[in-house]
Amino acid sequence: NYYWTAAGLVSYLGSTGKVINSHVSGKVTSPRAGGLIHTANGLVKDSSSSATVSVGDLVSTNWNSLGAGGLVNTAGGTIINCSALGDVTVDRTNSSIRISIMGGLASSALYANITNSSSTGNVFGSDQVGGLVGTSSYGTIRNSWASGNVTGLYVAIPFSAFNGTDFGGLIGFALAEQIHDSYALGNVNSTYGVLVGGIAGEFRGNMSNSHARGNVIGAGG
Repeated sequence: NYYWTAAGLVSYLGSTGKVINSHVSGKVTSPRAGGLIHTANGLVKDSSSSATVSVGDLVSTNWNSLGAGGLVNTAGGTIINCSALGDVTVDRTNSSIRISIMGGLASSALYANITNSSSTGNVFGSDQVGGLVGTSSYGTIRNSWASGNVTGLYVAIPFSAFNGTDFGGLIGFALAEQIHDSYALGNVNSTYGVLVGGIAGEFRGNMSNSHARGNVIGAGG
């Protein structure tokens, strides 16, 4: 089923829910996967995942919007003092499958607040891929960092004009986002990528006191 999701601890955390001082390890594999939680609309605090989170070509007939996050897949609440240690990767045998929206901590975030949190795993994907967050809108990232490498994957059959864009050491794509006192240490490598950056591939927001230290290789690099 195209809509299948999986998580190491909780699949859905509502807006009033809380996950505190919780930890998982192992491996989580699904078309849409999160290491600890899939959808986190409440509070996630003092928690971590060391699980490897993987997206495979489990639904080979529908290759749009597959993705994964090291701690959560989709963030819509508050994440504070959390970490993701495992790689966010792809188990695919078909290069035509587009694996998008991959993040070391979170795959995607909307109106989320991420504070004092980190990811150290390597992240792989075909577009909107970030060391910390794949894509985020109308939220805040503060005092957070990513140290894993970000690697873009080749897709044999382009899905859209946006295929192969938005690779960043911290965040792949950001819209109306606030990033403060945060940094990325890993390398970003997408030799077919259109928008590739040490902090962000595409950034539309406000950023302060943030930096990147890794090597960046884009198309033609």
